[in-house]
Amino acid sequence: MKLKNIDIKMYNVGFGDCFLLQFHYVSPESKKSVCIDFGSLDTTDQQMKQIARNLLSHLDKDKKSGKPVLDLLVITHEHKDHISGFKQAEDELSDLIINELWFSWTEDEKHPFSADWKENQANDRKKLRQIQKEIQGVAQLNSLSGFLTNMLNFEADADLNYREGFGKNEIFEKIKKKVPNKKNILYHRPGALGTETGKTGKPICTIPGINIYVLGPPEDFKYLRKEDSRKKNELYIQADYTGDFSFTQSIAFDEKEKNFWDYVRAAPFDEEYIIPIDVKNAKTGIGNLSKSTSTPISQKLENQNKKLEKTDVYKSYFGTTPKSSNQNQNWRRIDYDWLQVVDGLALELNNHINNTSLVLAFEIEQTGEVMLFSGDAQYGVWLAWDDDLKNHQEYLQTEGKKENPHSYNRTYSWSRKDKKGKVATIHVEDLLARTILYKVGHHGSHNATPDRTGLSKLTSNALLALISVSPRSQWPSIPYANLLDAFDKRKVRYFRSDDTNLHSVPQCWKADTIVSVEYQNTVKYQNDVENQDTKENAVSYLSCKLTITKPENTPA
Repeated sequence: MKLKNIDIKMYNVGFGDCFLLQFHYVSPESKKSVCIDFGSLDTTDQQMKQIARNLLSHLDKDKKSGKPVLDLLVITHEHKDHISGFKQAEDELSDLIINELWFSWTEDEKHPFSADWKENQANDRKKLRQIQKEIQGVAQLNSLSGFLTNMLNFEADADLNYREGFGKNEIFEKIKKKVPNKKNILYHRPGALGTETGKTGKPICTIPGINIYVLGPPEDFKYLRKEDSRKKNELYIQADYTGDFSFTQSIAFDEKEKNFWDYVRAAPFDEEYIIPIDVKNAKTGIGNLSKSTSTPISQKLENQNKKLEKTDVYKSYFGTTPKSSNQNQNWRRIDYDWLQVVDGLALELNNHINNTSLVLAFEIEQTGEVMLFSGDAQYGVWLAWDDDLKNHQEYLQTEGKKENPHSYNRTYSWSRKDKKGKVATIHVEDLLARTILYKVGHHGSHNATPDRTGLSKLTSNALLALISVSPRSQWPSIPYANLLDAFDKRKVRYFRSDDTNLHSVPQCWKADTIVSVEYQNTVKYQNDVENQDTKENAVSYLSCKLTITKPENTPA
């Protein structure tokens, strides 16, 4: 089957993702449809239902039943902004038939590492929810409590039910029922993983004329937990920083029941500098931290507190001063300030899940060009690819020498036959260099498209970047202004789902002659309106058409 063109629709779902890829063929005239995610953080049920109807209208119908058929559904990861639509528009999608359903290995109960990963994440959720419960009602922590609520909603099913480990995900289970052949529910591992030792992986050929490469998520926990870089300018700022949460974790995330003296012993400063929020009962303000006088340190602090209550310092911070003003001085204290670091812990949990995104590269056989869909993958995934190449290069430099007696088998490596029948080896850096369409990771956040390990390797002059995003007050830096500036400086054409202006390029743009993809008045913002009187009935999406031609020099 010879490809004629590829249509990509980026639906404006607000803060979320929904992409429909349709591959049109010349002979026989037909098409294959792939949907990647369908979710939003803030879009109403009515709007999501309209988007679902629009999406279904573009699908072929089953010849026997007349029901709409989706050839492949890709669920990148479990966050609400990627799966909520399947619940919000459940009735509209009731007749949908899904031929193949893909998840990442992290959703596979049989995977040797996934159970440990799920348990680890569930424990972190549980601890954060305990903190959230304990700080509710504390006026000084209202904003932190609200932040935790919003962040933890990301980590739950779209109906906000909390699940631990491999508790059944209601949305996933309902989607699976739409797949007639359960053997076509697949959990993918990246590159050569899952193959015999020493052998490369092979691309997946579910869609005729397209080689699909699984690039992520990594199976090494250190990469899943790596969301930021400390290297200068890697994330487009002068000095990147990842907070140290060791003290907070030692107190808030300790499984043992805590009392005030445990807090004292774990504190990063001497006990004489610690003043309990409630001096008389020696409470710190988190949980019911019981007082004990059975140890020398507790007795010492008890005596110290009796003296403290008589001092002007205590009166200034715990009473009213001066007496004539009767002004409460609580605002002077930093009782709860150390807990503010908990928002960083919640962000870490969120970012770790982002790194479990199923990352796919779609290679067009006729041209060699690549479309890269990265879900919400962040810095750790890009670093895993870079380390794979670096480790291979280091091995080549010491191959056969005493200091390196072992062989090194690349993880992100695949083999396929070229047009002449010869076996070609494909590495992740090859795919990045030939990428002409990039779905920007995590809605354009600061750490989802790094510089050295990411954007600098996307070297095609025809690169077009798609950003599915809608501004939100709690994340004013998404999309990240410095990343957009980097796109502009490198002449990368980018388009936002919430913006009708195509940046860095005229509305009618043609790629270089050596590139096999043309954009001929095809990048435009479309509106399908069923009811002009109801704004919520409007469905907006970016429609991008890739016209496949035959260049003189096609990559092998």
